[in-house]
Amino acid sequence: MEELAEEEMLKKIEEVEKGGFEGDVYPDSDDEEADEKRTSSAGLGHHTVQCVPDEGEHRAAHEGLHLFFTNRFEEADAFFQQRQETNPLHSTCYGMVGFIRAIFTFEPDQIQEARKRLAVAHQLAKKHAGYDSTLGSLAKMVSFRKAKPLTQEQLSSRLNVAETKLIDSVLVCLGENVSSLVQGGLGAKWAWHRYDELVSQVHSSDPRSTGQVAVCASDLGGIYYGFGVFNLLLSILPRRVVRLVQLLGFKADRDVGLESLNKVNDLAREHGGGMRAPMASLMLLGYHVMASAFFTVPEELPTHIRLATAILDEEFKRFPDSALFLFNQGRLDRLKGDGTAAVRSFERCMEVNSEWSQLKHLCHYELGWGTMAQGKWGVSRGERVSAARRCSARIPMTALSALSQSTGRFWKERAGGVQLSMST
Repeated sequence: MEELAEEEMLKKIEEVEKGGFEGDVYPDSDDEEADEKRTSSAGLGHHTVQCVPDEGEHRAAHEGLHLFFTNRFEEADAFFQQRQETNPLHSTCYGMVGFIRAIFTFEPDQIQEARKRLAVAHQLAKKHAGYDSTLGSLAKMVSFRKAKPLTQEQLSSRLNVAETKLIDSVLVCLGENVSSLVQGGLGAKWAWHRYDELVSQVHSSDPRSTGQVAVCASDLGGIYYGFGVFNLLLSILPRRVVRLVQLLGFKADRDVGLESLNKVNDLAREHGGGMRAPMASLMLLGYHVMASAFFTVPEELPTHIRLATAILDEEFKRFPDSALFLFNQGRLDRLKGDGTAAVRSFERCMEVNSEWSQLKHLCHYELGWGTMAQGKWGVSRGERVSAARRCSARIPMTALSALSQSTGRFWKERAGGVQLSMST
């Protein structure tokens, strides 16, 4: 099957959510019956598709992620670890929280731990995905048999297969060398094909069949999430890396990636739950708050600030005093040039976080720059300098160099404004 164009795939996912697809034809039915079927909430085809609220295992997984985003990090790990070897969804969530830890700290041991979790989740999800064996696939091709509708468990497991491979590929690309980029790119391409197959399987239709598949908000959001992560991350790579990626057959669209990630949160609001919504918010904040400090142009900065503020306002309603979002709030305050508010956000992040020491080190690092820009030299030394040193020793040198240059330049440009606001 030829790979679907990105815009076409996004359109088809939206049609799946609505329960109907443009251009479907109903044989042996008059126009009135066809119109009735098109507007039915049950959808079309041998996959009668509709988006339903999360329940069962998805609700349980959402509760585990709620522990993580409300600063109970050890509880969240224990919650998912107890079913890591038996439940594909919980195993995938266990890999997700490991991925967040790794992407925040860049520590090699955290990256390896996350990859280990994701590998376990990937293999477990494949066992529950209901993939045909090689002989089964050949027999199906010879006999021209149509594929059976996916069960909810198979749909969720196939999504987990693609998702674990995609985020593992992101971690592989942190190796800071060409071979890591190539390896990560090939893994991402494999994951992309799994998403492509998943969308096609959900979108396939046969009007003569009466089967039904109800896609829960988390799974439908998961398709958008993978689609958005893939497009957004590829679109912000350096030009030389993009050329290499294009040789692997990729073409990314930043606007489509942002739209897809925003759609994950839309689904959570409309249908309740949506376990991947906070993950999508973190990815969007990484773009609007973190990445924009490195390469955005001044004309785009107000847009980044406005969108990031809206995301954080919504997340704080769901997760008040979440350390992860407080850290992003501090970076956003710094982006606004409000040094006092930034220091206050980072200090609050440390107060509510009693378990994740590496995140505290990152806050110390940011506070060291912030208090130094405010002229509080004594405060910026001592414990915060040593904590920042412990943190920065584990950050890859290229990331640390870029972070230091960006942070130092930022505070230097705004130091005068901060001093003035303090003196008044």
